[in-house]
Amino acid sequence: MSRPHLLAYDRYGQGISDKDPQGDHDVQDTAHDLHTLLVEFCDKELKSNLAEQQVVFVCNSIGCAVARLFAKTYPVTVSGFIFLDSIMAHVDLVALWPDVDAPEFKKEDLPEGTTVDDMKRVKEEYRKRFDVSAPNPEGLDRKTLAGLLPEASEPKLQANPLLTVVGHDDETFAQENEKTFGVSPALVNKYINPIWREYNKELATLTSGDKSKGPIGAKGCGHFIQRDDPEFVATEVCDMLQRLARGQ
Repeated sequence: MSRPHLLAYDRYGQGISDKDPQGDHDVQDTAHDLHTLLVEFCDKELKSNLAEQQVVFVCNSIGCAVARLFAKTYPVTVSGFIFLDSIMAHVDLVALWPDVDAPEFKKEDLPEGTTVDDMKRVKEEYRKRFDVSAPNPEGLDRKTLAGLLPEASEPKLQANPLLTVVGHDDETFAQENEKTFGVSPALVNKYINPIWREYNKELATLTSGDKSKGPIGAKGCGHFIQRDDPEFVATEVCDMLQRLARGQ
């Protein structure tokens, strides 16, 4: 464990990777693709078998869902997981914003300084970006995701691997939303952040209590924690590698 091998990759249609030659794909397909990549990498670069390695996944956003499906499909392959602001796999982000036209909606429930028009605007912006049917450059079909991972706390990670769950800084995330969508931070803090905090708490139960760390709040970080504080992420990776080396 003193000299770990580091591997970063871009999924099909992301970064410098080509589009999927098979066309659109879902998150389960992406987990299969990752397994193929790791098998080939170990064989060609390490001259060993994947099963002989202690693998740690460091994942962000939807990558955490890919990692969970990988663990479900290829159990006992991964020794540790670090989830950085995991996507809420079964949660409809659009539906988290109340329907202001619904009879049961009460305008007085809105945070001070926000309006019905604010709510309508942010709900529409979220629909364009985060609806499961919204197109994306990756060609990733997200419509199956909620069915594949319908709970944050299940399925458990096989063989009790190490797990570190990290969430965004609520205020930084709210400010990101204000910059990107023009939404008041007060709305994000009322309707989004509390749900995400609870989701992270449930994620932390995917392994046994002695193997789980977190949820940790990444101070000053928005959704892309590895971009906002790479040193923090590196520290968590080193901590996990040291725990694996000690057999903890």
